[in-house]
Amino acid sequence: MTAKTRRKIVKIGPSSFVSLPADWMRGMRLKNGDEVDVFYDGIVVVVPKNAPIDAGLVRRELDRIISIL
Repeated sequence: MTAKTRRKIVKIGPSSFVSLPADWMRGMRLKNGDEVDVFYDGIVVVVPKNAPIDAGLVRRELDRIISIL
């Protein structure tokens, strides 16, 4: 489900937010109030909380992202 979209950063109080695409939320079966893990260091990766992380899948998805940049 590799896709690219552009989002605006929204500042609310001292924090900043970026909305998640609705089709990604549906595909991950997430709803408002669910938790996600956020990994960041140069790029940001959002993973549904308690989702199994498959290293091979991560590599394939990163390769796809690089190909559409």
